[in-house]
Amino acid sequence: MKIVISLILLYGIVVAKKITFDEAISLTIQNNKELKAKEYETKKAVQNLKEAKAYDLGKVELAYNISHTNHAGYVFGMKMASKEASFDDFGFGHFIDSMGGLINPATALQTKSDLLAYQPDQLNNPDARTNFETKFTYDVPIYTGGKLQTARDMAKLQILANSNKLKYDKKKIGLDVLKAYNGAVTAKSFMTMLQKNQKTIDRFIRTSQHLYNNQLARVIDVKQSKMARQMLDVKLQEAKAQFDVAIAYLQFLTNDKDISDVDKMVFYDQNITSFEMFRSVS
Repeated sequence: MKIVISLILLYGIVVAKKITFDEAISLTIQNNKELKAKEYETKKAVQNLKEAKAYDLGKVELAYNISHTNHAGYVFGMKMASKEASFDDFGFGHFIDSMGGLINPATALQTKSDLLAYQPDQLNNPDARTNFETKFTYDVPIYTGGKLQTARDMAKLQILANSNKLKYDKKKIGLDVLKAYNGAVTAKSFMTMLQKNQKTIDRFIRTSQHLYNNQLARVIDVKQSKMARQMLDVKLQEAKAQFDVAIAYLQFLTNDKDISDVDKMVFYDQNITSFEMFRSVS
């Protein structure tokens, strides 16, 4: 049991993380998913503008096809495309071998009939063939009716809109970080003050009880001091709840679940450099 408790305490020490305001700002810029999505949209708009400008230079396409088949029609077509077709593909060798039969009057008619009915095996049942085809095209726009200029103008406006929106969102999230951070600092300071007051009231309760036991004070004095202690406990719980809510919001903004404590109060005018990071669009 002692080992388990020690491990739990050690784990709590490891994951506990005290953060400054500047660190919170940096983490928000690095990890906030909403900002990342907005930055992606801005970069996408810039890329769209580059593509729109590139259309003026034309479009280059390189296609490389590889095919392998023993289909008679495709194989012959490949040979024709590469200018490799020959008389041998049509059985011309068989025709030459039959020339003797054509010359002989006795066999000429039958030989002619056989030649016309002959089906060249090399043409009908070719060996499988692998064909490589490379195609290079370059398209240049001659006249597009102003579509390219319109596309460029729209892309520029989209970049401007996305950039301004990103800057606004960064400043807004920066102020949200400031509010959450200062909220946690305020709640933490209030908790510290209440804990000190608890010690003071505890001493007052002990003194009141001692005086009552010696008949130097009334019972109402003891009860009032204990009631004040209870009210203080309630306020401490409320402050603890406010602190937890502020820390949870900081964890959400920074996307860091290990944050558990904050440093000191931050004032906007005195820490303007922390917000400068939100002015640039990365």
